[in-house]
Amino acid sequence: MRRKREFSQAKLIAAYIAPSASTDGACDVIHSVTARLQTRHPEAPLYDLR
Repeated sequence: MRRKREFSQAKLIAAYIAPSASTDGACDVIHSVTARLQTRHPEAPLYDLR
């Protein structure tokens, strides 16, 4: 028998990177935000849409 797993929160990251943007800079920002969220709330599922 499987138990339902409940999450108190979920994180969704949606990022738009403009064609003229620095891709390295954009990836650095996305990575730092994602890492910070995972550190603060490691039990919350994280969805990353790019």
